[in-house]
Amino acid sequence: MLAEKKVILMTRMAIFKRREGQKDDAAGRYFPVDYITHHIIGSVVCATLVFGVICALYVLSHFDLIMQDIYNTDLVGFIIRALKMYVVGTACYCLFSAVIYAVRYHRMQRRIRKYAAGLRKLSEMNREGDR
Repeated sequence: MLAEKKVILMTRMAIFKRREGQKDDAAGRYFPVDYITHHIIGSVVCATLVFGVICALYVLSHFDLIMQDIYNTDLVGFIIRALKMYVVGTACYCLFSAVIYAVRYHRMQRRIRKYAAGLRKLSEMNREGDR
């Protein structure tokens, strides 16, 4: 009976290690602030790339209007508005990313603790089996 429970526990732990264990090990190497900051930096890079693509698409789709009004447009005001939109959009996206990655980190930590508890239980079963 003890060996059967031990095999079941070992199987569950092996399945966990194969599925989520590798991702969770990567997160386990970081402190929470470092993990979240690392992903926020990636979010800033992605938000910048997306903003650049949107700006390029806007310019390409309205190129004829831009060229007609290039001398009549307040270019500095336009750039300031675009930068404000970039900063607000990026800040909102980073806040959203921070919440998501904080939740993910805490879920990973919970799974790692559960895995560690399984290891302790397996160790206790091994000690009982040796007696």
